[in-house]
Amino acid sequence: VTLLPCRADALALGVLVAMACRNRRAWTWLADHRGHAQSLLLVLGLGLWPLALRDTGRLMASVGFTWLPAFYATLLVLVITSPRLTPTSNFFSHGALVRMGTVSYAVYIFHMGANAVAHGYVFGHLPAIRGWESFGITVLALMATLLLAALSWRVLERPLVRRAHLRFRYETATDPQPAWC
Repeated sequence: VTLLPCRADALALGVLVAMACRNRRAWTWLADHRGHAQSLLLVLGLGLWPLALRDTGRLMASVGFTWLPAFYATLLVLVITSPRLTPTSNFFSHGALVRMGTVSYAVYIFHMGANAVAHGYVFGHLPAIRGWESFGITVLALMATLLLAALSWRVLERPLVRRAHLRFRYETATDPQPAWC
């Protein structure tokens, strides 16, 4: 359940949020109905507890892989419709979170490989934290992952994003446009 056709729901939720961010009517409706999104976030958040505490894999495979992206999409809607200078907008616009969000896709792409290579090279087995040594190797793999992600952003992703912004123009739903849209 990790191939794209199995996770298209999560991708589609992200696309819907991006489209709403760029559509004035959708943006206005979402901003005017933040209370609904807050209620939905509460329900989705409460639904995460069984997944975190008692999941044997079946619950996650049946509803969890859709529930979790729905939670994060709702949180994203609340963050992007949050008025400036509120605790929510201040927290999510913190520099460290913004930088991590910038490289998050590359982190997702590289993390399992970097961890597997590190554990395989040092211990000769798949990643598992079995003591301080394996914990240390996992931390080193995390650092390597973040370095690879930063390099990927600078060398590949940022130039592609700049090129796309020069070539394609679109009207945003907000005035002025938030940095995340």
